[in-house]
Amino acid sequence: MKTLRTQSVVAIAVLGLTAGYADAQSNFYNRDKYEAVKDRSQPDFDPEAIRVGTFIVNSDVTIGAAATDNVFATNGNTPADAEESDIIYGGSAGARARTDWSNHEVGLRGRVSRTEFSDFSDESFTDIDLGANGRLDVSRDFDFRGDVAYSNSVQSRADFADGGQLDSPIERTRTSVSVSANYLNDRFQWNNSVRLSETDYENGVFRGTNTVFEQDFRNNQRTDLTSRLSYAISPNVAVFGQGTVSQTDHDSDQTAFDSTTNMTVTRSRDSEGYTVAAGVNFETNNLIRGDIAVGFFSEDKEDDAFEDVDGLSVDARAEWFPSRLTTVTFTGGRSVVDNGLIESPSTLQTRFGANVDHEFSRQVVGSVYANFVQDDYQEIAREDDFTRIGAEVRYKLNKRIHITGNVQNVNRDVSGVTAGFDPGFSANEIGFGISFYP
Repeated sequence: MKTLRTQSVVAIAVLGLTAGYADAQSNFYNRDKYEAVKDRSQPDFDPEAIRVGTFIVNSDVTIGAAATDNVFATNGNTPADAEESDIIYGGSAGARARTDWSNHEVGLRGRVSRTEFSDFSDESFTDIDLGANGRLDVSRDFDFRGDVAYSNSVQSRADFADGGQLDSPIERTRTSVSVSANYLNDRFQWNNSVRLSETDYENGVFRGTNTVFEQDFRNNQRTDLTSRLSYAISPNVAVFGQGTVSQTDHDSDQTAFDSTTNMTVTRSRDSEGYTVAAGVNFETNNLIRGDIAVGFFSEDKEDDAFEDVDGLSVDARAEWFPSRLTTVTFTGGRSVVDNGLIESPSTLQTRFGANVDHEFSRQVVGSVYANFVQDDYQEIAREDDFTRIGAEVRYKLNKRIHITGNVQNVNRDVSGVTAGFDPGFSANEIGFGISFYP
């Protein structure tokens, strides 16, 4: 860990020495030919920021309600796993503030949300999300940036591998600090960043048994060092190479029963890994822009009992603008994640999605989306196919009030070996919300 952090600091220092002080800012990386539907300004209906001293502040208060037909994300195959419906009420308040200085910038952000379930109060939770960021402009071509963040939330039953068997969602606390150094001059762009994060999970309880569901074995500290060097072939297209080195250290080893030896064994989930990729960043004249990186990843486990994981890495996002009123967004990725199963230290995750935004009028914007995730669990014969399909409509009544309505279906199909139950499920949800902008 110390070695990796030292290398991170050295990399940033070297960048600072080599950046220099150039005279002119390049236009080779501007990607503003087209305006996405949700980014388009509507002065008559968009909220107005207010000035508080040296800060420009955007704030909102939102209240809403939703109905779901499967609170616990269960399969409904047995009485113990019956699908339960409920009405959910929620409210949130948040603000973002930033300075408008000609050089440098300081930003603050915060949001608090409360979700209440009518019939199942154990599902209710409060989310807290706080952060601050800053930018130090060394020259017109070189800057340092920093960000600190804190969040306390719960892990959604729908997103968690075995969420349906718990009496309440798993609580999670995450803190992070990141620093980046960025250089842009003419056709060259160089971005370097170091990110330190710490994540803590609370243990859960099995529904109906009061047996502890261990999750604190996931508590970890992670360090990521990323470097990306780009070269602009033209004002529309830039190619790049990038690499990330990661190290994850857990607070403690995990203890589990090994059915092959009929003994309790101790395992370490610590790992080191890297990703190298090449890609292209573009905004062409045929109404498409995007950022696509394809390469190779490897994750080496410290414990020899766990197999190392490697393979094709993908990180892609592309936008298509068939008209000024419609934006179609495609995303895709392939990487290694931790899904919280003690039997499986990591999951090879493949994901892709599509989103269509359409402006029916200056006041009404509609969206439809479909996302697919496939999780291939390492060390066990389990594979999940997760889909989320939905639609949303936003009506801008005026600058101070916006109304939204949404509907979605979430589905998980599971194949392979599971721990004595079927974690597959399907859930439908419909809701609405009203946002007020002071």
